[in-house]
Amino acid sequence: MNRRKLLQKTSAVLAATWLAGCSQNSDSPGETATSTPSQRSATETATATATETEVPDQPAEFSEFDTENADLLPIITESNHGNTTRFQVDVSDENGLDTIQAYYSNPYLDGRKQVAEKTVSNTSTTLTAELPQRLISPEKNSFVVEVIDQDGNTYTEEQGIETQTQSWKVDTPYSSYSTQREWDNAEFNTDIDELRTEWNNSIIYDGFTEKLENDEKLEPSEYASTWYPNADMDSSERGHWDLEAFKQETDFKTILNWIDTAVKTQNRITYDGPPSGHAPEMAASAERAIDEIHPEAETRSGYSFNPEIEVGGSHGTMIFYDENGESGWWHVDTTSENIVKPENAQLNRRDVWSPFTKFDSENPDLGGFHPGESQVENLSYQKKKSASITALTSLVHNDYSFRNIFISDEWLDSAYKHIRDDGDLETVVKPLESMVYLQKETEQDVGIYGDSLENTEMVTGELDQMYNQVMNQPEVMTADNIENMLEGEVAA
Repeated sequence: MNRRKLLQKTSAVLAATWLAGCSQNSDSPGETATSTPSQRSATETATATATETEVPDQPAEFSEFDTENADLLPIITESNHGNTTRFQVDVSDENGLDTIQAYYSNPYLDGRKQVAEKTVSNTSTTLTAELPQRLISPEKNSFVVEVIDQDGNTYTEEQGIETQTQSWKVDTPYSSYSTQREWDNAEFNTDIDELRTEWNNSIIYDGFTEKLENDEKLEPSEYASTWYPNADMDSSERGHWDLEAFKQETDFKTILNWIDTAVKTQNRITYDGPPSGHAPEMAASAERAIDEIHPEAETRSGYSFNPEIEVGGSHGTMIFYDENGESGWWHVDTTSENIVKPENAQLNRRDVWSPFTKFDSENPDLGGFHPGESQVENLSYQKKKSASITALTSLVHNDYSFRNIFISDEWLDSAYKHIRDDGDLETVVKPLESMVYLQKETEQDVGIYGDSLENTEMVTGELDQMYNQVMNQPEVMTADNIENMLEGEVAA
């Protein structure tokens, strides 16, 4: 068996005591004998022989740890809640063993946890320790064995374990799932609104809000696709920006009309080209201007790149939610004057597919995200899926560096139905914020799934296989399917 010494402990050598002797060889009192060289040599030899040097104590020796069921449990279920992790180690000490204790620790436990103790009186033994497998974390897991021998010496051996399973279901506020494990509890300590403000600041048009506050006219060019509310419809005059009229307006759709025309005009100044490809910049700039100039009309913005059915490209649009009013969700086209409810998103562009659009009995493949369908010519399931996810996550962030974020078909359908029914913002956005924040904090893949918004679940870790299944397979990856995959990671 391969054995290794952990600590080297050497006893101190006792100091030698030199013995001196004298010889009485004279018959006369007071006469002292003198040592000869041969006599001195004999004395030194006797002294050296009398000196004792102790042999150093031999430290305890430990075998390699033998572990069983030490993988991370990616999901806690009734069937695996009682699973046990075991580790075993052989220990020997020539001075005789006395007490052996075993401990387990990971970065999320409050101190180390004692998992075994054994008292012995011989020189070797085997220690077996057990702990609940659900404690195993995705980071460093340490098993520590401490030995006290018969002489009172203490020796310690530690072995770390890298877990093989690296994906797990997250304990979130949005479902009843709870594991009481610190490491899978998604506690969000950063204000996601601050992060979102930073992201939006990186793409908004410089000086746009200031122009509006200074009441610059920002008159649309002849190439503009929209008009201000003060336009003269009987002439070719498209109107101009009017700060006071905008601030006094209470109808949210009209407020969007003011800001939509202004931001399209600014886009033409900044890029001198079609606005469709700049939907993110336009939406973020419009949101900032509304919130700062007309705070009573506070809004949340997003954008969507909708696949074009025939051409194969995409068409950019904007999304707005009336946070302070009751008008709910709005869809704003980038190349026309259309400001409509989401279910009517593509009334003027029948050649474009949108996840916001209601199902059309004449052309059921045109609108809405419905899983597994890929019958539209030149429009694959993957394109529809990607566009549907981008539109929702745009309500939270515009950082394109995020990778492997997935959302299941069931959850997407539930979210878009919620939006088409003018449901509230928080129900959709809060889980998305948690998903984005979790990836930013952990730099891991993240996915949302669930059979409805009311049953939102989240998974994170190394999700390449699951990501490919959920994002690329033209069939429904249900919540049960995903959780079966998680359970299968340990069973495999």
